[in-house]
Amino acid sequence: MVAKALDVTPQLVLRVVGKLG
Repeated sequence: MVAKALDVTPQLVLRVVGKLG
């Protein structure tokens, strides 16, 4: 579960940064 979270989190961060940027 932790490994999955670490794999998904970066994608969410990139999407948020893309919206803000």
